[in-house]
Amino acid sequence: MENLDKIVDLITDRLMDKIQVETHKASVFVIGAFDIPEIVSKEGYQVVKQSSSADIILVESIGFDAMMRIASLCPLTADEAVVIKSLLKGKKVLVPNESFDFHQYKQTSKALLFQDLQEQYEKLLRYGVQFYKKEEFEVIVCAKTIRNCIHKRILKFNRKRYDI
Repeated sequence: MENLDKIVDLITDRLMDKIQVETHKASVFVIGAFDIPEIVSKEGYQVVKQSSSADIILVESIGFDAMMRIASLCPLTADEAVVIKSLLKGKKVLVPNESFDFHQYKQTSKALLFQDLQEQYEKLLRYGVQFYKKEEFEVIVCAKTIRNCIHKRILKFNRKRYDI
């Protein structure tokens, strides 16, 4: 029975070490909004000033027309070029739904035009753009922190359970 406890302790220690190694701060490059970097850095992310060194690109200030150009792979501004280059490098690109809100035109536009807009939206999704609701931004940002806390609590619970 003592051997079993030692094995559990060894496994738990190794898992804790692995979690500590994996908690490297993800770096975020923010395009737009001035208050977002503060929120992101409070949640344990590192805000960087160059997109090339970022793991995640957070887009806050690109409008509908810019998203259409990104979907067509024809950037006009430096921010649009950053988004396309980041997608080419396989980085996570987060964009608020409001930047490409085409559903408001469903009742007023011709069916063919609305279908083309929907295809552009789906193309952006296939490229790797992840759309989110602004109300859910903090949940998305906090998800990593919450996940790490849950893992640590589970390991602590298992360690306490076997100490009895």
